[in-house]
Formats: sequence, C-alpha cells, structure tokens
Amino acid sequence: LNNIFHNFTSSFYQTTMKQLDTGKLNRLLQQAGGFGKWQRVQLLLLAPSFLLIGWCCFAALFISQDASNFEKVLNVSSNNLTVTELPGNESQMYQTAAEICSEWRIVHVFIENNTTKPKKYMCVLPWLLATHQAVFLLGSASGHIIFTLTALRFGPKKILICATALHCVCCFTIPFNSYLILFEILRFLDGFSVACIQISALCLILGVTSRNYHPLVIILLATVRGLSNVTLSAIASSSLDWTELIAVTAVSSLFLFSYIKLIPESPLWYVLRGERVHAERMMRQIAHYNGHRLRIESIHRIQQPALTINTDETFFKLSDVPPKCKSFLCEIHLSLNWLLHGFLYEMTSLLAPFIAWNIPEVGHSLSGIVEMFSALLAYILWQHFPTRITAIFSSAMITFFLVACLFGAEQRSGMFVCVLLAKLCAYTTFLMTQLIALDFNIGQDRFAILIVLYAIADIGAALATFASFQEQSALWTTFPIGAVLGFLVTSTFIFLPNTHRRDHLRSREIAIPLQPL
Repeated sequence: LNNIFHNFTSSFYQTTMKQLDTGKLNRLLQQAGGFGKWQRVQLLLLAPSFLLIGWCCFAALFISQDASNFEKVLNVSSNNLTVTELPGNESQMYQTAAEICSEWRIVHVFIENNTTKPKKYMCVLPWLLATHQAVFLLGSASGHIIFTLTALRFGPKKILICATALHCVCCFTIPFNSYLILFEILRFLDGFSVACIQISALCLILGVTSRNYHPLVIILLATVRGLSNVTLSAIASSSLDWTELIAVTAVSSLFLFSYIKLIPESPLWYVLRGERVHAERMMRQIAHYNGHRLRIESIHRIQQPALTINTDETFFKLSDVPPKCKSFLCEIHLSLNWLLHGFLYEMTSLLAPFIAWNIPEVGHSLSGIVEMFSALLAYILWQHFPTRITAIFSSAMITFFLVACLFGAEQRSGMFVCVLLAKLCAYTTFLMTQLIALDFNIGQDRFAILIVLYAIADIGAALATFASFQEQSALWTTFPIGAVLGFLVTSTFIFLPNTHRRDHLRSREIAIPLQPL
C-alpha cells in the first residue's frame, strides 16, 4: 500500500490536474478501501465453518427430542395451591412457584385480568433458556459478518429493507410455531435481521460509507445495543399477549423504515458533524506529507456519498498512516476482549435471575443499562485521559470484582452487583480497545472475523452457565474463568503504546487545491 501511494503521489505531480486519469484513481480507491483477497478468503472460510459447527451441535441436540419435554404451563389451581395461598411478597411468590416447578425455570407469569395475582406460569428447562440466547447472538454475529461482506456492493439501504422484512416475518411466525427446531431457526434469523437493521440504520443516519468509521459511530452502536436490550426486555416482561407484541414490533419496524426512507440526513447527523466542520471543508483538497505514508481516510460526495471520483462534486482526503509495528498485539488484545465481554454478557443476563430474581428479563435489561453507561464512560475517558493507563485500571478492576464474587458467595445481592460492575469495566475496556484499533489502522474487515469469536464466546458462556442452573455449587467454576480472561486483557494492555485523543487530533495538514475534473 505504501508503494501504491508513493507511485500515485509522484505521478500526480508529473501530470496536469486537468488531465488526471480517473480510471486509475478509481482502481486505487478500490484497492485502498475494498477487501483484499486474503480477507475475503478468511471471511468466506471462517464464518460458515463456525456457523456450521454451531448448527451441527444444536441440530444433534434437538432433532431427537420432543418439544413437550422442554416446556410446560403450570396452572396454580392444578397443583393444590390456590391464588390466596401464595405469599404476598413478590420475591417469595416466585420462589414458591420455582419450588413447584422443581427443576424447571420460570420464564413468564400469566396474570389474571384486572388483578396482580398470577394465574399460571410458563416454565422451561434452564439449559434451553440459555440456548435461546446463544442462538440469537449467533445470528447477530452472522448479521455483522454478512453486512460487512455485502454493504459496499448493495448499499446499506437495500440491506435495511431486506432485514426489516425478515424481522417482520420472524415476529409474525414465532408465536404460531410449535416445533423447537423451527423456533431456533427463527431465533437465529431474528438475531441476524436485528443486527443488520442496527448497523445499516446507523450507517444511513450518520452518512457512513467507508469502513473507516468515526469514533462516535462505535459509541452509538454500543448505546443502541443497550437501548435495544432494555426495550426488548420491557416488551417481553409486559403483560401483552402475542397479537399486541406483533403490533408493537410491526409499528416500530415501519417507523424505522419510514425514518430512514423519508429523512435522508437526520438532525443527528448535523449534531455529530459539528466538530468536523473544519475537516469537511478541508476534505475538498488533498492533504499531503512529504516522505510520509498516506492512506485514504474518507471519500464523500456532497449529495450522495459514494466511492466514485468522476464528478467535480467529489473530494477525498489523505492522512498520515499510524505506525503498524504493534498492530498485531492490538488485534490479539481485541480478540481477548471479545471473549471476555461475551463471557460476562452471558454471566450477567443468565445469572441475574438465578442470584436475585426469577425473571430472566431483569438480567437483560440491567445488561442494557450497563452497556449504555459503559459507552458514555468509554467516550469520556477516551477524550480526556490516556487510553492505556485508563484501560489497564478498568481491566484490572474486572479481575478484582470477579474475585470478590468468590469471597462474597454468601451474599447473593453483593455477588450480583460485583458481576454488574465487572461487566461495566469489561465493556468499557472493550470499547476503548476499538477506539485504539482505529488509531492503529486496523480495518473493519478484521472486526468481522473477531465478531465470530464474540459469537463463540457467547455460546461457550451459555454452555458454562447450564450447570449453574442445575447445581448451585457449579456456579463458582465460572468466575475463575472470567478472572483469568481479565488478567490476560490487563497484561496485553501493557505492551500497547499509549495513545491520546488530543495527540491524534493534532495532525498537520498541507492543503493542495484540486482542479475540477
């Protein structure tokens, strides 16, 4: 890439600006901003392989089973327990129902009309509860990968339309399905469509066309994920029936589609581009450094962003490439952070009902709130403090909180708070590592490969928590695993160079005007 840019800059001064060869320049842009052959081979081989392994495991588990063995509806009156005999305290009431369900886990409580008294309980096997979440996250990871592969070819708007249609089909089909295999397939497709909707909608709203994302896009992606967890948990834990849930999903999908379709540039985009007004003006010119390596940072056209340079409305910017001497260490650290974050995500969402409550939605909603706080905290730390020192401190706190869970095993509420704090630190360091990766010029195609690791971590963590539902003593075997991962994340930070936002923004630019083509 260095030789390509060197040849380009030397030939640029040898030719007149009016006779600039746009064909060669377009090929240069495609080489610099598109996928390389090796990255395509990695994605096309690794992603289907991991997905195939996961599906083989789930298929072998479910095909020979009867769906009636996995779930049942527990009527209060049919178990010699009337409504009036249930304890008045809500937590005691759920505990009593859990004792009736024995080895089953309560996933939904049906309330009598115009009262707060439970009428019946929907119970499932605990490992199935974790499997549903793992399949959804596997589909979400697949959505990230497919979007990365197809966004430049088809555009985010077409992907958004197809993903929204698939999401509506899944939401209309899941309530009327009675086959467990088909249910898991629909869960996978639903996670796939939700991931594509989130990323493509943000890319359209923010005007992102290249894979060199603005740092705020990463923060907003994390915030949207947290908001979606809270929203979905609130809907799932409500007393709405299936028809009302379908109506809510359809209306929200149509609102999202109309917002993207009718408003090409939302007010959010103008708010975010405030700090880049000067940079947007400078991008009409070529920034050049003598003797420095260059890379294309962003390519825009005034009305419709695209990877073309055949009109006088197009401009592009070249900026200095950060040193790549330690980018491999940054990738190793990022992959470890994927594993740690995926592990703690499942720990928080699945252990929350086991430790404090018997409602699974509590864990998901608290995870979403923690993720939103982490996104805000990561952005504040990244703006005002050196990244490595701050990340070392926060990642060290992960190990501290998980070790505190081991010593405070007698206090369920204290242990649950420690898990939430560990997740806060883990997601903060995870986002800060992504911001560091931007400084080290790690392409977004590498992120897609690491997202596969994230899906594997989710499935592994879900499998590790199966024993926690079956046997309480097996719960403590999961905390040392998280503590070891936290230690590895901390140790890899030591070898990364220190970066700072103010140093990153203090880059020199030498502007050379570009004549209209």
